[in-house]
Amino acid sequence: MNNSNISMDLIFKSISFYSNCGYSMIDAPMCVPEYIMKHNTEKFKDNQELEYMNNQKYVASAEQSFLYLKELDKLPIGKYMALTPCYRDNKADLTHFKIFMKLELIIVGQHNFETIIADAAKFFIEIGLNDIKIEESEDVGVWDINCKNIELGSYGNRKFIDGSRYSFGTGLAEPRTSYVKSLQKG
Repeated sequence: MNNSNISMDLIFKSISFYSNCGYSMIDAPMCVPEYIMKHNTEKFKDNQELEYMNNQKYVASAEQSFLYLKELDKLPIGKYMALTPCYRDNKADLTHFKIFMKLELIIVGQHNFETIIADAAKFFIEIGLNDIKIEESEDVGVWDINCKNIELGSYGNRKFIDGSRYSFGTGLAEPRTSYVKSLQKG
């Protein structure tokens, strides 16, 4: 298997699954103003160099897209998902790419990452990943879902720029999930 293949089948399955869990798919920008990136990208400082134009930066995750939509008053209270490319300036290896696709989940208006992490764990089990572990991340206040010692996603609670609350988490990261699925078969 080519571990750089993005599975559209998994992307479609994840969107359908999370829709059934009450998340609404929204269009999200893949570039946001620099001040949005600086709000919560301590982990992605290297991303600051990934400039698009007019002081816009490529998102490290749709989480930044959600932040921007909130600033534009286009993200009311509710459960949402968005599919965006994600850009990283890290060393590439079998499970880390500089660009990948990610379905990000958010609950706006409350801190309730437990709901997102439970939904994500159910999805990963439904697609055949049966060695799921939920573990505290190196990042304070963040939890990870791991399988075969590979992180499938991160989950936590944060605040928007205006101080209102939200919970976030990974619904699917591709091609990483496909790679982990290939290990499960082996």
